[in-house]
Amino acid sequence: MKYKFFKGSEETWFSMFESIQGAKESIYWEGYILSDDTSPYLNFFELLKKKAKEGIKVFMIVDGFGSAWFRMNGKLLKEMRELGIEVLFWNDWFHRIHKKILIVDEEVAFMGGVNIVNSHKLWQDLHIRISGRRIVRSILRSFSNSYFYSGGKDKRLISLRREWKAMKTEIWLLDHFPNVGKFLLKRYYIEKISLATERVTIVTPYFAPKKWLIDLLKKTAERSVLVEVLIPKSGDMFLAKLSNKIFATDLSRYGIRFYLMNHMNHGKALIVDDKVGLMGSNNIDSQSFDFNIEASLSFERKDMVQELRSIVAEWKKDSVLFENNKNSRRWYYRPLEIIFAFLAQIIG
Repeated sequence: MKYKFFKGSEETWFSMFESIQGAKESIYWEGYILSDDTSPYLNFFELLKKKAKEGIKVFMIVDGFGSAWFRMNGKLLKEMRELGIEVLFWNDWFHRIHKKILIVDEEVAFMGGVNIVNSHKLWQDLHIRISGRRIVRSILRSFSNSYFYSGGKDKRLISLRREWKAMKTEIWLLDHFPNVGKFLLKRYYIEKISLATERVTIVTPYFAPKKWLIDLLKKTAERSVLVEVLIPKSGDMFLAKLSNKIFATDLSRYGIRFYLMNHMNHGKALIVDDKVGLMGSNNIDSQSFDFNIEASLSFERKDMVQELRSIVAEWKKDSVLFENNKNSRRWYYRPLEIIFAFLAQIIG
């Protein structure tokens, strides 16, 4: 099995583009935000049309909310479908397709947090390119599940749903499908964090944990385990930035360390005791844990965990430690803490 981590949006795009260019049989793509504005030399939609003309089978599953522009672009949709590209839109309002998966020739797969949109071009992020029959087959099975629930009709692709069962091996896929009662993330975070003896590191752009995770992190810190959370100093959305700051202000009182990353960072990761790593599409909020369809990769391979730790350490060096200055605490923080906590409890 081979793999490569990517630490930013644009470098991920280049590798994905190159892989699609080399496709000989099939392309499966599932994403939340897929846009055509990345650049003239990285126009994925033109490339997909070119590959379809070459006879390559192309299947796409796109979130109808995250990529609403695409759904409304009748001309582009018509062009792609006339070339034989199957484009499906996920339209469940409460359960969004938040996965970012690309599979080429059923031999190499990409997954993580990277979206395809020009506004994210310079963002730090976390994505992986991976090969290896068992893990790629698991990722393809995840795509097949989304394809089935999106209304896909290709019998062979649908049959892959039952071909491989998720197994807890050295590297395995968390295929999180709340819309059919498949909640894997909460169980995973509780299991791994509860077993921590030295350090728990979380990287997330959006930190709005539910009460069970707040309590878990507090108890973990009380056990003298170092708990650290890396969040962007300046987020891409006002409410997300406010939520990050409010929860950091509250939880830092319990010894949990928050690091504010100087660049916009959209990466999502969990590292426990330098023994277990997780990266993928899920944020630390109710949407990811209770509603969104997510895909994350868990691994215990020492080289992968250490490389992920090195990436996080690099981001940490370019961060500042959050200092809980009681004098700078705004009067509205406490009311908002109560509101956020209440919403987190009633949502899911």
